[in-house]
Amino acid sequence: MALLRRCTVHNLPDELVTHALSFLTFRELLTAAQVSQRWRDLGIEHHNFWKYILITSATRGQVELLRARLGQSNGRPFHLKVDIEGRNPLIPKDILSLVNCMLDAVEILNIRLESWYLTEVYRVLNRAAPKLEKFSIMFYSPDRILPLITLYSWIFASSPGNLRTVNITDVLLPSHKREIPAFTTVDSVVYTLPSSVVMPAWPSYLFEHFPNMSSLYLEGGRITFGDKKLSELDINGLAQLAVLDVTFHPDTTAEIIRRLPIQEIPHVLIGCESGVDFDTVYDLLEPLRSPFHLSLLSAFPDEFWIIVEEVFTGNQRVYAEAVSRWPLNRDETVEMPNVILDNPDLPGQLQSLGISATMWPRVVPYLTLFTTIETLVLEFDQVHKACHNALPEYPFTCPLVHTLVLDARFDIEWINADDLVTFADRIAPNCRHVELRRVMIEGRDRLGARFETVKSVDGRRWTHQSSFTARERGTARIE
Repeated sequence: MALLRRCTVHNLPDELVTHALSFLTFRELLTAAQVSQRWRDLGIEHHNFWKYILITSATRGQVELLRARLGQSNGRPFHLKVDIEGRNPLIPKDILSLVNCMLDAVEILNIRLESWYLTEVYRVLNRAAPKLEKFSIMFYSPDRILPLITLYSWIFASSPGNLRTVNITDVLLPSHKREIPAFTTVDSVVYTLPSSVVMPAWPSYLFEHFPNMSSLYLEGGRITFGDKKLSELDINGLAQLAVLDVTFHPDTTAEIIRRLPIQEIPHVLIGCESGVDFDTVYDLLEPLRSPFHLSLLSAFPDEFWIIVEEVFTGNQRVYAEAVSRWPLNRDETVEMPNVILDNPDLPGQLQSLGISATMWPRVVPYLTLFTTIETLVLEFDQVHKACHNALPEYPFTCPLVHTLVLDARFDIEWINADDLVTFADRIAPNCRHVELRRVMIEGRDRLGARFETVKSVDGRRWTHQSSFTARERGTARIE
């Protein structure tokens, strides 16, 4: 009888080793590459080594590693993020030189450097980037003082390429109404300026620089509108937008809603840390017609959204709310942070009410008018690795709810059947129907005694939710 041959990790096929390396961080990948010559070859050829490149410090070792990773890409499309604090002679001498050499292969480029390097960066970007799809640039200074030199109109050698998304933060665009050739294919634009900046007029030049723009995310301080009428360029540019997301001083936000023809834009979001007044809230909402979906969704730690969606068209009006304006312990004597939740007619116009699980204890105290809803949607907005009781405990009894929808924003969410029954008895005692969207029930057979129907449905509850993304500052809220 032949003896079984001894097997080690070195006997594993290349495909299995490569798959295992996918679960490692970049640093872990470097360690694994030291196991043997074969693992080194597989490691440096792995896409985690050459495709996704982040450099956050300017040291000789980092430069050499960057050189090796860029070389391994061998002309294949890759993603590069340069995010370095402070000044260092290696930045212009080596790092930016390497970026310049590889522009013809980069697919996503994100640059964040001190404004001291502005002219060097502009020179580096004066080369065609035919594979570039997403471009982000930010120059920082201690007090967010804007550099006066505008972005060069001949960026990327005036070659459009495949560029689709541009994110520009604390960088001035040319104010002349002239095309920037490299930006003519762009459809999504984020343009962020400091809150101290006062624009002398509505930035009409954006529609000239980005003639195919369908999504505009604009943030700054104030805009001086004056008595000047909108140009035909503005009117046509706004008419082709599918998404408009603006964050300004409350007075400017009100002027944008009052002056700009935004009624036909499907998705409009306004953000203001100090809130907006009664007229602005309802001026924004005016184009929509009931019935509505009302959603209160988490965004990131200091912001959540109040979303009003017209059921028949899917058009939305969104209020980006600062979490700090909504105390956990509501003071009934204090004015409602957003008057829309103080409207006694709104609950009767709703087809559903949706709440993110993490926002539940914060927003439910402000929903005293909404206990008459018939469909309640609970969105699990965090990633959990095991079955646990993620159902909120704060009391909110809605006796007319007949359908409870459980909706997971990210991966599959596991819920215990007994926990679900307890939650339904407490929140919706007359609920007879449960709808599960990317939610699995442990002990599902036990639900038959409590509910008439329990069905699983593919996809999200609201078609618009795939358009929303929890974002970092300076990135789009709606995509």
